[in-house]
Amino acid sequence: MARILVVEDERDIRENLTEFIRYKGYDCIGVDSGEETLPLLGNDDIDIIMTDLLLPGMTGIELVRHLRKEYKNIIVIIITGNPTINTAVSALRLGVFDYLIKPFSLDEFNIVLNRATRFLNLQEEKNSLQKSLRTLEHEILLAQTIQDSLLMKKGETEYNLNFSHFYRPAHMVGGDFFDYIPIDDNIFGIAIGDVAGKGVPAAFLMAITKILLRREAQYSLSPREILQTVNNQINSNLSNPSLVTLFYCIIDQKKGTLTYCNAGHEPPLLYNKKTGQCVELFTGGVFLGPRLDLELSEEQLPFSNNNKLLFYTDGLLDIDNTRNMFVTIDMLKDTLAETTALHGDACINYIINKYSSSSVTFSDDVTLLLVDDIVFDTTDTGKYVLRFPNFNSSFSDIRCRMQDIIIAEYPDVSDDAIGDIFAAFEDAISNIALHAYEENDRQMIHVFLTFHKDELTIDIRDFGKGFNLEAYKEPLFHSEPELLKTNGRGIFLMKMYMDNFTIHSTLGLGTELCMKKRLSTRTKY
Repeated sequence: MARILVVEDERDIRENLTEFIRYKGYDCIGVDSGEETLPLLGNDDIDIIMTDLLLPGMTGIELVRHLRKEYKNIIVIIITGNPTINTAVSALRLGVFDYLIKPFSLDEFNIVLNRATRFLNLQEEKNSLQKSLRTLEHEILLAQTIQDSLLMKKGETEYNLNFSHFYRPAHMVGGDFFDYIPIDDNIFGIAIGDVAGKGVPAAFLMAITKILLRREAQYSLSPREILQTVNNQINSNLSNPSLVTLFYCIIDQKKGTLTYCNAGHEPPLLYNKKTGQCVELFTGGVFLGPRLDLELSEEQLPFSNNNKLLFYTDGLLDIDNTRNMFVTIDMLKDTLAETTALHGDACINYIINKYSSSSVTFSDDVTLLLVDDIVFDTTDTGKYVLRFPNFNSSFSDIRCRMQDIIIAEYPDVSDDAIGDIFAAFEDAISNIALHAYEENDRQMIHVFLTFHKDELTIDIRDFGKGFNLEAYKEPLFHSEPELLKTNGRGIFLMKMYMDNFTIHSTLGLGTELCMKKRLSTRTKY
């Protein structure tokens, strides 16, 4: 119930108005001056103030100014017996809600009073809705955090394969999901799915499906049996479950096989980099969800490190690109063939950039998952792969690890050589942090150390924005103050400290640095 304060120095008018307001069912207080008003405002329990402009001491305008400064939520109505244009304009500029001109009837007063109380009720409803919205946003953010924790992470696995992905839900949380399930030293499973619908309900069913899939994957090496069991579990635990498309495959690296079952999902593409052949993985059956005891089938294919395996959800095919053309599977096959020389995030970025732009909106959840091999020359007898997040606290840790590794491989390495290596290395990763990733500490920096008989090779790779090498011509520094210049200094320093230095960069796809340093003979030779 609204609490109303009447500020009126004429006693009869003040008492009549307070009595009428109480008659209407509102709590009302009457005072005769601005000074008497101020002590009543401390507890924020006054909702509406009706004040005369001509008051003894503090004027009505002065009172309104104070209210607008300290109590912006109070609805203010002015009452005046000597209206002037200047007075009305001053009051309106201060944000009063309405005004009454003396003399006025109770009907006129009632109209203004009803208008103010309706506005007050709307404000209270708005505040309540905003509070509920904040609560809902907090819960959705929590759901998003939980969902993010359920999604697989990027990077090299213990199976010497690289997992990269792109995931963008249409809303704060989505119904797409993907997973990587280790089974034993040579066998692992990969899944991708899509729950019909969007938002929290879809995300909830996604989480349930993933948990069921992980559990059942430990008891069977048949994708068909696993998906049939998951489907029956969904039906047993949920009433009227939504449709779930789900692809699940098991890769056995020792046998060189891929066994899969596709329950209504968009067919992943198995691309052979040597032959150029691209196979759509269709075999399976209909989607999970509505019915028990699905009839599904599975297929087994050869799988080797010559393969790229691309998974995606239908949101990718629904992208309406800049040519007003939806993406087709044939278009996706052609694009995958264009990425033969690309790996990991660079391949994913190439595909996404080809079919989307800043003007493209995603009407559905979009997911891509790529599985390919870690392609590096492994003929050398020593090699380490280091990956670390792009934030400063990790840089000192990686330096210590690298130094231990280098000294273990080259015990006679000089302090000067170590100093040169890390001067070049730290300049490289600083440039990646500041420019390639623009201080985005969620990105990863990849470092590959290869040990030859008397030479150390350091490959540093990022998947940041890349840059145009022609814009960074090597500068000629002739004096120490000139080294304070930033443009091109990193390239200059890396060439100065290392015996060999090359750099390759592609806009939007990232940069690769290769630095070599001649060292004393390795002990393992």
